[in-house]
Amino acid sequence: MAVDYEAEYNNRARVPEHAEIFARWIREGEDYRVETLKTGRAELGLSYGDTPRQTVDLFFSAAGETAPLVFTILVTQTLNKNLFSGANTALSTLIFQNATQPYTGAQARAWGSALTLIAIAFILMIVARLITARFARYDR
Repeated sequence: MAVDYEAEYNNRARVPEHAEIFARWIREGEDYRVETLKTGRAELGLSYGDTPRQTVDLFFSAAGETAPLVFTILVTQTLNKNLFSGANTALSTLIFQNATQPYTGAQARAWGSALTLIAIAFILMIVARLITARFARYDR
C-alpha cells in the first residue's frame, strides 16, 4: 500500500482555521515591527545583496540580556572528544537540551552540567579574588 505523503503532511487541511492563524501572525509581526521601530530597538530592511528580496530585519534585545545568545550561538549536537579541534557543545546548551528531555538519565546529566557550570564560575571567582587580594597588598 502506497502512502500519500501529500495528504499525510498537509497540515493546512487538518487545521481549518489556518488562514486566520496566518493572518493573525502577519498582523502581530507587523505590530511588533512598528513597536520596536518606534522604541529604537529595530533596524528594518537592511540590504545584504543586490536584489530587493535580499533584506533582513535586525531586532535588538529589550534590556541587553545575553541569555538568548547563550542558547543560539555556535550550538552543535555532537560530542567532540578532541578539545583542541572542532566545535563542541556549550554547557548551557547541554543543560537546556537535557533538562527538556523526559528521561531520568538526561535530566541527571542536566543537573550535573549545571553543577559543573556553577563550579567553574565559583572557581573563577575565587581565582579573581585571590589575584585582586594579591595586587591590593602592593597598593597600600
